[in-house]
Amino acid sequence: MKHTALLSLLLAISGCAALNSGHYLTDVQKTVQAVPSGKTLLVVPLMGETLYIHTIGITVFGNSIDKLKTPDFGISNYVAGVIKTEAGKYNKFNIKTPSQKELKRLNTEMSPENPIKISGLLDLAKAQNTPYLLVVRDRGPGLTGYGVSTRGIFDHHWSTLYCMEKMTLYNVSNGHQLVSTVAIKGLKMPLNSMPEKPKGYTKEKLSATEKGILVLAKKATEDNLQQLGLIGYFASHTGK
Repeated sequence: MKHTALLSLLLAISGCAALNSGHYLTDVQKTVQAVPSGKTLLVVPLMGETLYIHTIGITVFGNSIDKLKTPDFGISNYVAGVIKTEAGKYNKFNIKTPSQKELKRLNTEMSPENPIKISGLLDLAKAQNTPYLLVVRDRGPGLTGYGVSTRGIFDHHWSTLYCMEKMTLYNVSNGHQLVSTVAIKGLKMPLNSMPEKPKGYTKEKLSATEKGILVLAKKATEDNLQQLGLIGYFASHTGK
């Protein structure tokens, strides 16, 4: 059942557009706009280093999830760069990120069995005198992080790359969560182009997968930033 829902979700999001393209403020954007401009925001992307490989069989007995470590993808550093570049065009926040070494440590240590505790990230923000914290996680409804979902029928295999991000804004002084948004992006791949198991990911396959995932990560990041009102129409009209 979980895999069937996953496939339906991936097929639905392959062509989804950014939310709130109209000129009206959502409740989330109102909350963000209520934060005084010019404050420092610590951005901590925690997208992990694992590619999830979902295989959906003809029956539930053919379903499986495999994991492949991909530290060289550097998705968290990439997402940090996208946020600094895109949201940095407006002066709603003075954006800071941890050092690449610190970000690497956090992402290497995290796992579903050993999730990063928000209290530790709030302490990190306090140590850097940043009043607001934006955490980008590899979690969301029905999916984890980034990966590929493949459904096979006889010798035909249909695959979709995906990337999911959850952004949460915190007030560091009291630890309260202010708002949270989720974005997921998908990309349908050519027939029979993606391996069903980790051992099938050659250097060339990994390189092609990395390029696709980074494209989706950028789109998901921009979608979340738009939902927060940190880029786009309201950022240009009210963030300055």
